[in-house]
Amino acid sequence: MRAIAAFVAASVTVMLSLQAVAQEAAGRPAAGTSIRWVDTNTFTDWGGHDHASTSGEIPDYSVRGFKLCDAGHIGFVATCWSNRPNGFPADVPTDISGSPAAWCTYKDGSVNVLTPKSGKAPLGRVYVCGRTIPR
Repeated sequence: MRAIAAFVAASVTVMLSLQAVAQEAAGRPAAGTSIRWVDTNTFTDWGGHDHASTSGEIPDYSVRGFKLCDAGHIGFVATCWSNRPNGFPADVPTDISGSPAAWCTYKDGSVNVLTPKSGKAPLGRVYVCGRTIPR
């Protein structure tokens, strides 16, 4: 009976691990992870310093295998627009095709939420990659 229980527990663990991998591959955080994009409720833009871009007005967790918000990106920021069909950064990992109005850009580590605004683009909603604190 213990062998069956151990087998079931191991199977569930493998299944949950595979679900986490599938979620991350789809650009969503793995279930149970404490690292998330957090809406700062601020609007700004920083010219340049882009290291990726994605379509949609909410940040993704990866694009084309490139991690955007994980343990190695705590404090990194994303700026997202809901109505800006131009200004996409060049030569960065992206899933953008055509001219979507809603998209996000992900800044490199030289930009954080305290970095003064620079650039002349319309202001976008700012998100920061952060770790949640369990209660």
